[in-house]
Amino acid sequence: AGDSTMSRFPLLLFAASLLAAGDALLLAPGRSVAARPAAPRALATAAEKEGEEEGEGADSEGEGADSVKKASFALCVGVGYLSDPPNANGLAHFVEHMVFMGTEKYPDENEWAAFLSSHGGEDNGETDAETTCFYFDVHPNYLREGLDRFCQFFAAPRFAWGSSEREVKAIESEFQQAKTSDSNREAQVHAALIDEAHPYNTFGWGDRRSLVERPAAARVDMQREMRQFHAQHYSAGRMSAVVLGKEPLDELQLWALESCGAIPNKQTSRPRFSSGPPPFAPHRLPLEVRVKPLKDVRRIDFSWFVPSLQEHHRCRPAEYVAHLLGHEGAGSCLAALKAAGLATDLSAGLQEDTSAAAEFAVSVDLTPRGASELDSVVAAVLAFLGFLVRAGPQAWVQEELRGLAALRFKFAESEPEVDYCRRIALSMAQPFYPPEPDAVLSGDHLLSAWRPELVEELLSRLTPSSLLLTVVIAESGAAGDGGDAAGPGGEWQGEPWFDT
Repeated sequence: AGDSTMSRFPLLLFAASLLAAGDALLLAPGRSVAARPAAPRALATAAEKEGEEEGEGADSEGEGADSVKKASFALCVGVGYLSDPPNANGLAHFVEHMVFMGTEKYPDENEWAAFLSSHGGEDNGETDAETTCFYFDVHPNYLREGLDRFCQFFAAPRFAWGSSEREVKAIESEFQQAKTSDSNREAQVHAALIDEAHPYNTFGWGDRRSLVERPAAARVDMQREMRQFHAQHYSAGRMSAVVLGKEPLDELQLWALESCGAIPNKQTSRPRFSSGPPPFAPHRLPLEVRVKPLKDVRRIDFSWFVPSLQEHHRCRPAEYVAHLLGHEGAGSCLAALKAAGLATDLSAGLQEDTSAAAEFAVSVDLTPRGASELDSVVAAVLAFLGFLVRAGPQAWVQEELRGLAALRFKFAESEPEVDYCRRIALSMAQPFYPPEPDAVLSGDHLLSAWRPELVEELLSRLTPSSLLLTVVIAESGAAGDGGDAAGPGGEWQGEPWFDT
Protein backbone atom coordinates (compact mmCIF):
# COMPACT_ATOMS: atom_id res chain seq x y z
CA ALA A 1 0.00 0.00 0.00
CA GLY A 2 1.26 3.44 -0.81
CA ASP A 3 0.13 6.66 0.84
CA SER A 4 0.71 10.35 0.37
CA THR A 5 -0.69 13.62 1.62
CA MET A 6 -3.21 14.75 -0.93
CA SER A 7 -2.39 17.81 -2.98
CA ARG A 8 -5.23 17.67 -5.48
CA PHE A 9 -8.11 18.91 -3.29
CA PRO A 10 -7.73 22.71 -3.36
CA LEU A 11 -7.96 22.59 -7.15
CA LEU A 12 -10.86 20.16 -7.19
CA LEU A 13 -13.15 22.07 -4.87
CA PHE A 14 -14.20 24.25 -7.79
CA ALA A 15 -14.47 21.54 -10.43
CA ALA A 16 -18.24 21.34 -10.36
CA SER A 17 -18.75 21.95 -14.06
CA LEU A 18 -18.87 18.22 -14.73
CA LEU A 19 -22.27 18.14 -13.05
CA ALA A 20 -23.60 21.40 -14.40
CA ALA A 21 -26.18 19.82 -16.68
CA GLY A 22 -29.37 18.36 -15.19
CA ASP A 23 -30.98 18.36 -11.76
CA ALA A 24 -29.85 16.15 -8.94
CA LEU A 25 -32.47 14.48 -8.01
CA LEU A 26 -36.54 -13.22 22.01
CA LEU A 27 -34.25 -12.63 24.41
CA ALA A 28 -32.61 -9.34 24.43
CA PRO A 29 -31.40 -7.69 27.64
CA GLY A 30 -34.71 -8.00 29.49
CA ARG A 31 -36.67 -8.97 26.36
CA SER A 32 -37.77 -12.15 24.64
CA VAL A 33 -39.14 -13.08 21.26
CA ALA A 34 -40.50 -16.43 20.18
CA ALA A 35 -41.24 -16.83 16.50
CA ARG A 36 -44.33 -18.39 15.01
CA PRO A 37 -44.03 -20.68 12.00
CA ALA A 38 -44.90 -17.76 9.73
CA ALA A 39 -41.73 -15.97 10.83
CA PRO A 40 -39.61 -16.90 7.78
CA ARG A 41 -41.88 -14.53 5.88
CA ALA A 42 -39.88 -11.94 7.83
CA LEU A 43 -43.07 -10.26 8.94
CA ALA A 44 -44.47 -12.12 11.95
CA THR A 45 -43.15 -13.12 15.35
CA ALA A 46 -44.59 -14.21 18.63
CA ALA A 47 -44.11 -10.80 20.14
CA GLU A 48 -45.95 -8.80 17.54
CA LYS A 49 -48.04 -8.34 14.48
CA GLU A 50 -47.12 -4.82 13.62
CA GLY A 51 -47.68 -2.26 10.94
CA GLU A 52 -51.26 -3.18 10.08
CA GLU A 53 -52.30 0.45 9.97
CA GLU A 54 -49.74 1.05 7.22
CA GLY A 55 -50.31 -2.33 5.60
CA GLU A 56 -46.99 -3.73 6.77
CA GLY A 57 -48.19 -7.18 7.68
CA ALA A 58 -47.52 -10.50 6.01
CA ASP A 59 -50.23 -12.49 4.39
CA SER A 60 -50.00 -15.61 6.48
CA GLU A 61 -52.36 -17.65 4.33
CA GLY A 62 -50.84 -21.07 3.84
CA GLU A 63 -48.40 -20.48 6.70
CA GLY A 64 -48.59 -22.45 9.91
CA ALA A 65 -47.02 -25.15 12.00
CA ASP A 66 -46.92 -27.56 9.07
CA SER A 67 -44.86 -25.05 7.04
CA VAL A 68 -41.88 -25.16 9.42
CA LYS A 69 -39.23 -27.28 7.75
CA LYS A 70 -36.56 -26.46 10.32
CA ALA A 71 -36.84 -25.23 13.87
CA SER A 72 -34.19 -22.59 14.53
CA PHE A 73 -32.51 -20.63 17.27
CA ALA A 74 -30.05 -17.73 17.26
CA LEU A 75 -28.23 -16.09 20.16
CA CYS A 76 -26.09 -12.96 19.98
CA VAL A 77 -23.63 -11.73 22.58
CA GLY A 78 -22.85 -8.03 22.90
CA VAL A 79 -19.10 -8.35 22.42
CA GLY A 80 -16.85 -8.64 19.38
CA TYR A 81 -13.31 -8.27 18.16
CA LEU A 82 -13.05 -4.63 19.23
CA SER A 83 -12.76 -6.06 22.75
CA ASP A 84 -9.79 -8.27 21.91
CA PRO A 85 -6.89 -7.69 24.31
CA PRO A 86 -3.86 -6.17 22.55
CA ASN A 87 -1.77 -9.28 23.19
CA ALA A 88 -4.34 -11.66 21.64
CA ASN A 89 -5.75 -10.37 18.34
CA GLY A 90 -8.62 -12.59 17.25
CA LEU A 91 -9.48 -13.82 20.75
CA ALA A 92 -13.22 -13.07 20.36
CA HIS A 93 -13.22 -15.18 17.18
CA PHE A 94 -11.27 -17.93 18.97
CA VAL A 95 -13.82 -18.00 21.80
CA GLU A 96 -16.61 -18.27 19.22
CA HIS A 97 -15.00 -21.49 18.00
CA MET A 98 -14.02 -22.95 21.35
CA VAL A 99 -17.38 -22.65 23.13
CA PHE A 100 -18.55 -25.61 21.05
CA MET A 101 -15.88 -27.88 22.54
CA GLY A 102 -18.07 -29.60 25.14
CA THR A 103 -19.92 -28.38 28.21
CA GLU A 104 -20.20 -29.43 31.83
CA LYS A 105 -23.59 -31.05 31.14
CA TYR A 106 -22.56 -32.55 27.80
CA PRO A 107 -18.78 -33.02 28.13
CA ASP A 108 -18.22 -34.94 24.89
CA GLU A 109 -17.06 -32.33 22.41
CA ASN A 110 -18.50 -34.35 19.52
CA GLU A 111 -21.93 -34.81 21.10
CA TRP A 112 -23.42 -31.64 19.66
CA ALA A 113 -22.23 -32.36 16.12
CA ALA A 114 -23.59 -35.90 16.36
CA PHE A 115 -26.95 -34.60 17.62
CA LEU A 116 -27.30 -32.19 14.69
CA SER A 117 -26.17 -34.78 12.17
CA SER A 118 -28.75 -37.26 13.45
CA HIS A 119 -31.60 -34.77 13.21
CA GLY A 120 -30.92 -32.86 10.01
CA GLY A 121 -29.41 -29.81 11.64
CA GLU A 122 -26.55 -27.38 11.10
CA ASP A 123 -24.90 -24.67 13.16
CA ASN A 124 -22.60 -21.72 12.67
CA GLY A 125 -21.20 -18.65 14.35
CA GLU A 126 -19.75 -15.29 13.38
CA THR A 127 -17.73 -12.61 15.11
CA ASP A 128 -18.17 -8.95 14.25
CA ALA A 129 -16.86 -5.72 15.74
CA GLU A 130 -19.28 -5.56 18.69
CA THR A 131 -21.34 -8.74 18.42
CA THR A 132 -20.80 -12.48 18.28
CA CYS A 133 -23.71 -14.51 16.91
CA PHE A 134 -24.40 -18.25 17.16
CA TYR A 135 -27.25 -20.14 15.49
CA PHE A 136 -28.52 -23.57 14.54
CA ASP A 137 -31.45 -25.31 12.91
CA VAL A 138 -32.79 -28.81 13.45
CA HIS A 139 -35.79 -31.00 12.65
CA PRO A 140 -38.78 -29.36 14.40
CA ASN A 141 -39.35 -32.39 16.61
CA TYR A 142 -35.97 -31.96 18.27
CA LEU A 143 -35.95 -28.25 19.03
CA ARG A 144 -36.28 -28.59 22.80
CA GLU A 145 -33.36 -31.00 23.04
CA GLY A 146 -31.33 -28.73 20.79
CA LEU A 147 -32.03 -25.68 22.92
CA ASP A 148 -30.90 -27.47 26.07
CA ARG A 149 -27.63 -28.53 24.50
CA PHE A 150 -26.94 -25.28 22.68
CA CYS A 151 -27.46 -22.93 25.61
CA GLN A 152 -25.01 -24.91 27.71
CA PHE A 153 -22.24 -23.54 25.47
CA PHE A 154 -22.88 -20.14 27.02
CA ALA A 155 -23.69 -21.30 30.53
CA ALA A 156 -20.87 -23.77 31.24
CA PRO A 157 -18.44 -24.43 28.38
CA ARG A 158 -15.47 -26.71 29.05
CA PHE A 159 -13.11 -25.09 26.55
CA ALA A 160 -11.46 -28.46 25.96
CA TRP A 161 -7.93 -27.25 25.29
CA GLY A 162 -7.04 -30.45 23.48
CA SER A 163 -9.21 -29.20 20.63
CA SER A 164 -7.58 -25.76 20.44
CA GLU A 165 -5.08 -26.73 17.75
CA ARG A 166 -7.84 -27.98 15.50
CA GLU A 167 -9.83 -24.77 15.98
CA VAL A 168 -6.77 -22.64 15.31
CA LYS A 169 -6.39 -24.52 12.03
CA ALA A 170 -10.04 -23.77 11.23
CA ILE A 171 -9.52 -20.06 11.96
CA GLU A 172 -6.32 -20.06 9.90
CA SER A 173 -8.22 -21.64 7.01
CA GLU A 174 -10.92 -18.96 7.23
CA PHE A 175 -8.26 -16.28 7.25
CA GLN A 176 -6.45 -17.69 4.22
CA GLN A 177 -9.74 -17.60 2.35
CA ALA A 178 -10.37 -14.02 3.51
CA LYS A 179 -6.95 -12.99 2.20
CA THR A 180 -8.14 -13.57 -1.36
CA SER A 181 -10.70 -10.76 -1.07
CA ASP A 182 -9.49 -7.34 -2.17
CA SER A 183 -12.18 -5.73 -0.03
CA ASN A 184 -10.87 -7.47 3.09
CA ARG A 185 -7.31 -6.50 2.22
CA GLU A 186 -8.27 -2.86 1.77
CA ALA A 187 -10.16 -2.85 5.07
CA GLN A 188 -7.09 -4.17 6.90
CA VAL A 189 -4.92 -1.53 5.24
CA HIS A 190 -7.29 1.07 6.67
CA ALA A 191 -7.05 -0.59 10.09
CA ALA A 192 -3.26 -0.42 9.94
CA LEU A 193 -3.34 3.27 9.03
CA ILE A 194 -5.77 4.25 11.77
CA ASP A 195 -4.20 5.79 14.88
CA GLU A 196 -2.94 3.14 17.29
CA ALA A 197 -5.02 4.54 20.15
CA HIS A 198 -8.26 3.81 18.29
CA PRO A 199 -10.06 0.44 18.58
CA TYR A 200 -10.19 0.10 14.78
CA ASN A 201 -6.43 -0.33 14.74
CA THR A 202 -6.70 -4.06 15.26
CA PHE A 203 -6.69 -7.45 13.54
CA GLY A 204 -10.00 -9.07 14.34
CA TRP A 205 -9.73 -12.13 12.10
CA GLY A 206 -7.10 -13.95 14.11
CA ASP A 207 -4.67 -16.49 12.68
CA ARG A 208 -1.92 -18.80 13.90
CA ARG A 209 0.46 -15.89 14.37
CA SER A 210 -1.90 -13.88 16.59
CA LEU A 211 -3.39 -16.83 18.52
CA VAL A 212 -0.39 -19.11 18.98
CA GLU A 213 3.00 -17.81 17.89
CA ARG A 214 2.98 -14.26 19.25
CA PRO A 215 1.24 -15.13 22.55
CA ALA A 216 3.76 -17.93 23.09
CA ALA A 217 6.66 -15.57 22.45
CA ALA A 218 5.18 -13.10 24.93
CA ARG A 219 4.38 -15.90 27.43
CA VAL A 220 0.65 -15.20 27.29
CA ASP A 221 -1.54 -18.02 28.60
CA MET A 222 -4.22 -18.16 25.90
CA GLN A 223 -6.36 -20.69 27.74
CA ARG A 224 -6.52 -18.34 30.68
CA GLU A 225 -7.21 -15.35 28.40
CA MET A 226 -10.06 -17.27 26.80
CA ARG A 227 -11.72 -18.19 30.08
CA GLN A 228 -11.38 -14.64 31.34
CA PHE A 229 -12.89 -13.25 28.14
CA HIS A 230 -15.86 -15.59 28.38
CA ALA A 231 -16.34 -14.91 32.10
CA GLN A 232 -16.27 -11.15 31.54
CA HIS A 233 -18.41 -10.81 28.44
CA TYR A 234 -20.72 -13.83 28.11
CA SER A 235 -23.48 -12.65 30.43
CA ALA A 236 -27.22 -13.18 29.96
CA GLY A 237 -27.82 -9.44 30.34
CA ARG A 238 -25.75 -8.82 27.21
CA MET A 239 -27.42 -11.45 25.04
CA SER A 240 -30.37 -11.51 22.67
CA ALA A 241 -32.03 -14.61 21.28
CA VAL A 242 -34.77 -15.69 18.87
CA VAL A 243 -36.42 -19.11 18.75
CA LEU A 244 -38.62 -20.39 15.94
CA GLY A 245 -40.64 -23.60 16.01
CA LYS A 246 -43.99 -25.22 15.30
CA GLU A 247 -45.18 -25.23 18.92
CA PRO A 248 -47.57 -22.66 20.44
CA LEU A 249 -45.93 -19.45 21.54
CA ASP A 250 -46.35 -20.08 25.24
CA GLU A 251 -44.58 -23.40 24.87
CA LEU A 252 -41.72 -21.90 22.86
CA GLN A 253 -41.32 -19.20 25.49
CA LEU A 254 -41.19 -21.81 28.24
CA TRP A 255 -38.51 -23.77 26.40
CA ALA A 256 -36.47 -20.63 25.82
CA LEU A 257 -36.63 -19.70 29.49
CA GLU A 258 -35.69 -23.23 30.54
CA SER A 259 -32.63 -23.37 28.30
CA CYS A 260 -31.44 -19.77 28.45
CA GLY A 261 -32.16 -19.58 32.16
CA ALA A 262 -28.99 -21.56 32.81
CA ILE A 263 -26.87 -18.68 31.50
CA PRO A 264 -25.73 -16.50 34.41
CA ASN A 265 -26.40 -12.78 34.41
CA LYS A 266 -23.22 -11.19 35.67
CA GLN A 267 -24.66 -7.65 35.64
CA THR A 268 -21.88 -6.39 33.37
CA SER A 269 -22.19 -3.58 30.87
CA ARG A 270 -21.28 -4.13 27.25
CA PRO A 271 -18.14 -2.32 26.07
CA ARG A 272 -18.58 1.12 24.56
CA PHE A 273 -15.87 2.95 22.63
CA SER A 274 -17.46 6.33 22.02
CA SER A 275 -15.25 8.25 24.46
CA GLY A 276 -11.97 7.61 22.64
CA PRO A 277 -10.17 9.65 19.97
CA PRO A 278 -11.28 9.65 16.32
CA PRO A 279 -9.78 7.04 13.98
CA PHE A 280 -7.53 9.66 12.37
CA ALA A 281 -6.11 12.73 14.04
CA PRO A 282 -7.24 15.76 12.00
CA HIS A 283 -3.69 16.68 10.98
CA ARG A 284 -3.28 13.30 9.21
CA LEU A 285 -6.08 13.98 6.75
CA PRO A 286 -6.69 14.19 3.89
CA LEU A 287 -4.77 11.08 2.96
CA GLU A 288 -4.45 9.15 -0.28
CA VAL A 289 -3.63 5.45 -0.20
CA ARG A 290 -2.89 3.21 -3.16
CA VAL A 291 -3.49 -0.50 -2.74
CA LYS A 292 -2.28 -3.19 -5.13
CA PRO A 293 -5.22 -5.58 -5.66
CA LEU A 294 -5.07 -9.29 -6.39
CA LYS A 295 -7.71 -9.11 -9.09
CA ASP A 296 -7.84 -6.98 -12.21
CA VAL A 297 -9.90 -4.12 -10.81
CA ARG A 298 -10.03 -0.35 -11.21
CA ARG A 299 -11.70 1.35 -8.27
CA ILE A 300 -11.46 4.46 -6.16
CA ASP A 301 -12.94 4.52 -2.66
CA PHE A 302 -13.82 7.59 -0.60
CA SER A 303 -14.00 7.08 3.19
CA TRP A 304 -15.03 9.45 5.93
CA PHE A 305 -14.97 8.48 9.60
CA VAL A 306 -17.70 10.23 11.59
CA PRO A 307 -19.17 9.80 15.09
CA SER A 308 -21.36 6.74 15.56
CA LEU A 309 -24.81 6.87 13.99
CA GLN A 310 -26.20 3.84 15.83
CA GLU A 311 -28.63 5.82 17.95
CA HIS A 312 -30.24 7.35 14.86
CA HIS A 313 -31.64 4.08 13.51
CA ARG A 314 -35.15 5.54 13.26
CA CYS A 315 -34.17 8.26 10.77
CA ARG A 316 -30.87 6.90 9.36
CA PRO A 317 -29.29 10.08 7.92
CA ALA A 318 -26.57 8.07 6.17
CA GLU A 319 -29.24 6.29 4.15
CA TYR A 320 -30.55 9.65 2.92
CA VAL A 321 -27.09 10.74 1.71
CA ALA A 322 -26.30 7.33 0.24
CA HIS A 323 -29.59 7.29 -1.65
CA LEU A 324 -28.78 10.53 -3.44
CA LEU A 325 -25.12 9.76 -4.02
CA GLY A 326 -25.90 6.32 -5.37
CA HIS A 327 -28.77 7.41 -7.59
CA GLU A 328 -28.38 6.37 -11.22
CA GLY A 329 -30.92 8.62 -12.95
CA ALA A 330 -30.49 11.80 -14.95
CA GLY A 331 -28.50 14.46 -13.13
CA SER A 332 -26.92 11.97 -10.75
CA CYS A 333 -23.23 11.73 -10.02
CA LEU A 334 -22.98 8.35 -11.74
CA ALA A 335 -24.81 9.62 -14.82
CA ALA A 336 -22.26 12.42 -15.16
CA LEU A 337 -19.34 10.06 -14.68
CA LYS A 338 -20.72 7.66 -17.27
CA ALA A 339 -21.34 10.47 -19.74
CA ALA A 340 -17.71 11.51 -19.36
CA GLY A 341 -16.55 7.92 -19.85
CA LEU A 342 -14.97 7.79 -16.39
CA ALA A 343 -16.95 5.19 -14.44
CA THR A 344 -19.26 2.21 -14.78
CA ASP A 345 -20.76 2.02 -11.29
CA LEU A 346 -21.04 3.94 -8.02
CA SER A 347 -22.22 2.82 -4.60
CA ALA A 348 -22.47 4.63 -1.29
CA GLY A 349 -23.41 3.91 2.30
CA LEU A 350 -22.18 3.00 5.74
CA GLN A 351 -19.24 0.63 5.58
CA GLU A 352 -19.12 0.31 9.36
CA ASP A 353 -21.07 1.71 12.28
CA THR A 354 -20.04 0.91 15.83
CA SER A 355 -19.89 2.82 19.08
CA ALA A 356 -16.29 3.70 18.15
CA ALA A 357 -17.09 5.44 14.84
CA ALA A 358 -19.07 5.17 11.64
CA GLU A 359 -17.42 4.95 8.23
CA PHE A 360 -19.32 6.47 5.32
CA ALA A 361 -17.95 5.26 2.01
CA VAL A 362 -18.38 5.96 -1.69
CA SER A 363 -16.96 3.43 -4.15
CA VAL A 364 -16.55 4.15 -7.87
CA ASP A 365 -15.73 1.46 -10.44
CA LEU A 366 -13.54 3.10 -13.07
CA THR A 367 -13.17 2.78 -16.79
CA PRO A 368 -9.61 2.73 -18.20
CA ARG A 369 -10.04 6.42 -18.90
CA GLY A 370 -11.25 7.04 -15.35
CA ALA A 371 -8.19 5.25 -13.99
CA SER A 372 -5.99 7.71 -15.89
CA GLU A 373 -8.08 10.75 -14.90
CA LEU A 374 -8.54 10.24 -11.17
CA ASP A 375 -8.64 13.99 -10.50
CA SER A 376 -11.79 14.30 -12.60
CA VAL A 377 -13.49 11.43 -10.74
CA VAL A 378 -12.63 12.90 -7.35
CA ALA A 379 -13.82 16.30 -8.52
CA ALA A 380 -17.18 14.87 -9.59
CA VAL A 381 -17.88 13.14 -6.29
CA LEU A 382 -16.83 16.14 -4.20
CA ALA A 383 -18.80 18.51 -6.40
CA PHE A 384 -21.93 16.42 -5.99
CA LEU A 385 -21.47 16.42 -2.23
CA GLY A 386 -21.16 20.19 -2.41
CA PHE A 387 -24.41 20.31 -4.35
CA LEU A 388 -26.16 18.29 -1.62
CA VAL A 389 -24.86 20.67 1.03
CA ARG A 390 -26.14 23.70 -0.87
CA ALA A 391 -29.51 22.09 -1.61
CA GLY A 392 -30.02 21.15 2.01
CA PRO A 393 -32.11 18.22 3.31
CA GLN A 394 -35.31 17.68 1.35
CA ALA A 395 -38.32 16.26 3.17
CA TRP A 396 -39.71 14.72 -0.03
CA VAL A 397 -36.59 12.56 -0.38
CA GLN A 398 -37.02 11.18 3.12
CA GLU A 399 -40.70 10.56 2.41
CA GLU A 400 -39.73 8.63 -0.70
CA LEU A 401 -37.27 6.56 1.31
CA ARG A 402 -39.88 5.93 3.96
CA GLY A 403 -42.33 4.66 1.36
CA LEU A 404 -39.75 2.41 -0.26
CA ALA A 405 -38.76 0.97 3.12
CA ALA A 406 -42.40 0.23 3.93
CA LEU A 407 -42.86 -1.55 0.59
CA ARG A 408 -39.73 -3.64 1.08
CA PHE A 409 -40.90 -4.57 4.55
CA LYS A 410 -44.41 -5.43 3.42
CA PHE A 411 -43.32 -7.56 0.47
CA ALA A 412 -40.21 -9.12 1.97
CA GLU A 413 -39.35 -12.44 0.41
CA SER A 414 -39.27 -15.65 2.36
CA GLU A 415 -35.94 -16.65 3.84
CA PRO A 416 -34.60 -19.74 5.59
CA GLU A 417 -35.72 -20.01 9.20
CA VAL A 418 -32.20 -19.87 10.63
CA ASP A 419 -31.33 -16.77 8.58
CA TYR A 420 -34.47 -15.07 9.89
CA CYS A 421 -33.61 -15.86 13.51
CA ARG A 422 -30.02 -14.72 13.02
CA ARG A 423 -31.07 -11.41 11.50
CA ILE A 424 -33.57 -10.56 14.22
CA ALA A 425 -31.19 -11.59 17.01
CA LEU A 426 -28.48 -9.35 15.54
CA SER A 427 -30.94 -6.48 15.33
CA MET A 428 -31.96 -6.96 18.95
CA ALA A 429 -28.30 -7.01 19.98
CA GLN A 430 -27.67 -3.46 18.80
CA PRO A 431 -26.97 -1.06 21.68
CA PHE A 432 -29.83 1.26 20.71
CA TYR A 433 -32.27 -1.54 20.04
CA PRO A 434 -35.79 -0.02 20.03
CA PRO A 435 -37.48 -0.57 23.38
CA GLU A 436 -40.96 -0.62 21.86
CA PRO A 437 -42.23 -4.21 21.68
CA ASP A 438 -43.97 -3.48 18.37
CA ALA A 439 -40.65 -2.54 16.74
CA VAL A 440 -38.87 -5.87 17.02
CA LEU A 441 -39.19 -6.53 13.31
CA SER A 442 -39.39 -3.06 11.88
CA GLY A 443 -36.46 -1.50 13.75
CA ASP A 444 -33.98 -2.20 10.97
CA HIS A 445 -36.39 -1.49 8.14
CA LEU A 446 -38.95 1.27 8.60
CA LEU A 447 -38.16 4.97 8.84
CA SER A 448 -40.30 6.68 11.42
CA ALA A 449 -38.51 9.97 12.03
CA TRP A 450 -37.24 12.89 9.97
CA ARG A 451 -34.28 14.74 11.44
CA PRO A 452 -32.94 17.11 8.77
CA GLU A 453 -30.35 18.50 11.17
CA LEU A 454 -28.70 15.06 11.29
CA VAL A 455 -28.42 15.01 7.50
CA GLU A 456 -26.85 18.46 7.60
CA GLU A 457 -24.40 17.38 10.28
CA LEU A 458 -23.36 14.29 8.33
CA LEU A 459 -22.90 16.24 5.10
CA SER A 460 -20.83 18.82 6.96
CA ARG A 461 -18.36 16.07 7.85
CA LEU A 462 -17.99 14.68 4.31
CA THR A 463 -15.36 17.21 3.30
CA PRO A 464 -12.11 17.04 1.30
CA SER A 465 -10.11 17.90 4.42
CA SER A 466 -11.32 14.78 6.27
CA LEU A 467 -11.16 12.32 3.38
CA LEU A 468 -9.32 9.03 3.21
CA LEU A 469 -9.03 8.24 -0.50
CA THR A 470 -8.07 4.72 -1.55
CA VAL A 471 -7.03 3.98 -5.13
CA VAL A 472 -7.27 0.30 -6.02
CA ILE A 473 -5.92 -0.31 -9.51
CA ALA A 474 -4.20 -3.45 -10.77
CA GLU A 475 -0.66 -3.18 -12.07
CA SER A 476 -2.04 -3.47 -15.58
CA GLY A 477 -3.95 -0.24 -14.98
CA ALA A 478 -3.24 3.16 -16.41
CA ALA A 479 0.46 3.89 -16.63
CA GLY A 480 1.56 6.58 -14.24
CA ASP A 481 -1.74 6.65 -12.32
CA GLY A 482 -2.14 3.06 -11.16
CA GLY A 483 0.40 0.35 -11.68
CA ASP A 484 3.53 0.60 -9.62
CA ALA A 485 3.21 4.31 -8.83
CA ALA A 486 2.79 4.90 -5.11
CA GLY A 487 1.57 8.42 -5.73
CA PRO A 488 3.19 11.85 -5.40
CA GLY A 489 5.36 12.03 -2.33
CA GLY A 490 4.46 8.51 -1.27
CA GLU A 491 6.21 5.18 -0.95
CA TRP A 492 5.09 1.58 -0.96
CA GLN A 493 4.62 -0.04 2.44
CA GLY A 494 3.45 -3.48 3.52
CA GLU A 495 0.45 -4.32 5.70
CA PRO A 496 1.70 -7.11 7.98
CA TRP A 497 -1.34 -9.38 8.38
CA PHE A 498 -2.63 -9.64 4.82
CA ASP A 499 0.74 -8.87 3.17
CA THR A 500 -0.94 -6.17 1.11
